[in-house]
Amino acid sequence: MTPNETPIRGHTQADSGQPPGTSPAGTSSAAESTLNEGLLRGLAFGLCFAVAEAILNVPTALRMHLQAPPHAILKSLAFDLVAGALLGLALSPLLGRKRGGPLHTLLCVTALAAIVLWLSPRFMTAMVMAGVMLALTLALYAAGLWMRRRRTLAKLRLPIAIVLVVAAYGVPRALTPTPPAPPAAKASAPAGAPNVLLIVIDTVRADHLDAYGYSRQTAPTLARLAGEGAFFERAIAPGTWTIPTHASMFTGLYPSAHGAHHEGNLLALENTTLAEVLHENGYRTVGFNSNPFMTDSNGFTQGFERMEPSWLMMTAPMQFLAYRIATRAGLLFEDHGAREVTARFTKWVGEEWDGEKPFFVFLNYIESHFPYQVLPPDYRDRFVPEGTSEDAMREASDAAIGGQLFGDKVAEDQIALVRDLYDGGIVYEDGLIARVIEALKARGVLDNTAVILVSDHGELFGEHGLYGHEMSLSEQLIHVPLVVRYPGRVPAGLRIAAPVTTVSVFATALDLAGVPEPERVHARSLGPIFDVARKTAGGVGLRSGPAGDTTTGAAAPAGGMRVMTTPPSSRSPIFSEQHRFEGIIPGTYKPQGPFDQMEVRYRALEEDGWKLIVDEKGNRWLFRPALDPGEETNLADKHPDVVARLARSQEQIVKGLGLGAIDAEKLGPGGDVELDPAAHDALKALGYVQ
Repeated sequence: MTPNETPIRGHTQADSGQPPGTSPAGTSSAAESTLNEGLLRGLAFGLCFAVAEAILNVPTALRMHLQAPPHAILKSLAFDLVAGALLGLALSPLLGRKRGGPLHTLLCVTALAAIVLWLSPRFMTAMVMAGVMLALTLALYAAGLWMRRRRTLAKLRLPIAIVLVVAAYGVPRALTPTPPAPPAAKASAPAGAPNVLLIVIDTVRADHLDAYGYSRQTAPTLARLAGEGAFFERAIAPGTWTIPTHASMFTGLYPSAHGAHHEGNLLALENTTLAEVLHENGYRTVGFNSNPFMTDSNGFTQGFERMEPSWLMMTAPMQFLAYRIATRAGLLFEDHGAREVTARFTKWVGEEWDGEKPFFVFLNYIESHFPYQVLPPDYRDRFVPEGTSEDAMREASDAAIGGQLFGDKVAEDQIALVRDLYDGGIVYEDGLIARVIEALKARGVLDNTAVILVSDHGELFGEHGLYGHEMSLSEQLIHVPLVVRYPGRVPAGLRIAAPVTTVSVFATALDLAGVPEPERVHARSLGPIFDVARKTAGGVGLRSGPAGDTTTGAAAPAGGMRVMTTPPSSRSPIFSEQHRFEGIIPGTYKPQGPFDQMEVRYRALEEDGWKLIVDEKGNRWLFRPALDPGEETNLADKHPDVVARLARSQEQIVKGLGLGAIDAEKLGPGGDVELDPAAHDALKALGYVQ
């Protein structure tokens, strides 16, 4: 014992040469002090771990304008403290041994580091976290010595524990911001206006649905809704991940105009959202959401009276140690929040909605998103090979996200397993959507509700060497499902083969509701397709199209008709964008090819069955999606005339819609972008804008 060290309540110093149990206060007093010190050290370990988590996660949260992760960090603090305290207590007998203090500290931090690496061995964040904990060993040991020298701390162990845990739960609740109130209604909803239900099945690619020809029956509810309404065979998303695609559906603008993309990550207040327009026109506006990006801090609650998040179900097991431990032990979540979204909506529509005003409800399901194995067992195991262990599923899921975040290679057997889990997630959320439809039917409002079912983007499973999403404008990322059901306007069994953009969701929802569009809208309503189809006799598809369109009508399938081209009044550019991106951890991603170069912008335009992709460096790729869905053959050299024509069209669209040059300094609100009147008039002549 050093001259400055003071025994705590007669405790035998762990670092002195004194044998354990010979304290003047007796063995029981020494044991109590040992437990006390173990508890205090454990709380310190938990607190340090929570701080380390915050250091790693907060910068990303701020850069991405995420509200959810900072709150999840705060909420996880209580779990981290409890986990640390339990670990400190479990190893407290070491404190009664000679040199037990350093040994206790080293084993505690080593155990935490080992747990982190065991849970997420492939994640660079886990490796950094483990390194941080080991680096804190000396600091934690010094904190232990400091606590040992203060007798009063021994008397406060229970109060300290209570205060810390209560604060850990109370502070996040106190700091949770209240979403801004929506603007006051300026008018009543039109007489007989339908309800509008927008369901986004996040991360679902079209070619993994049986309605689109997939071999597995993954979405029978979607297929049934398609038979009762309009089914779009080729709906194209304007981007490759959550923020830009949702923002486009919420505003009717392409990503470079609304500015919510990797270079902004924020839906600025200058934008007018679908919820704002409908609320101002007498609608109730409510959202039930399991996506962590759909929050107030990202600007996505504009116009909603209420946006209930279930994001913690997805983000917490991915981000934070205590949640990952509890989830792996089967103590927490079985899904990403879909069950809660469904339960909250069905309760709201069945009990809380008074029916006096029509509603606009937004539902987001994210069960097909990483981590793929977080599903109820019946769905998780549905397609995986019999006997596959949970560890194998988790490892495959981690490998795939490692491919997305860092460009890591993924084994073929692992990616096959990920596909199986992904399909199980689609089946699971499709079944929950069936409950949503049943809730509308039970309330007696199903046929007076315009149901729009769409995905925001798809997912990659090794195509072009890529995994997950956010990178590349490939078919698997931007070809998504779209179904619209509303018997009052949409003919049952209608199939639209002509390509459409999901940016049209904004104008289509307003059209079906009978509410005028704002002045600035890039993509037109799909309503004219429904109207012409209702008036068309003989079951022959529409033929009207722009000059050079060589598609022809086709005989209608049983119970409906097939639209091969769209009327001018519903035509919009099939245009997609990918913006500059630094990656989750800048400098760590390893590009796999030409389509995933970091900090490079890409744009794609589809016309007349051709698809042209350009990047800001001047590279061009030309594909025929219908003939080459994997986009393996670049036809740019063989068809320079087509490249030139589509390049001119793309330039005209960019100028006519005011999207900004591909190499502009800033894209979005506040950017130095002006509308080109001549280009705008040319788009109007083509029917692209009003």
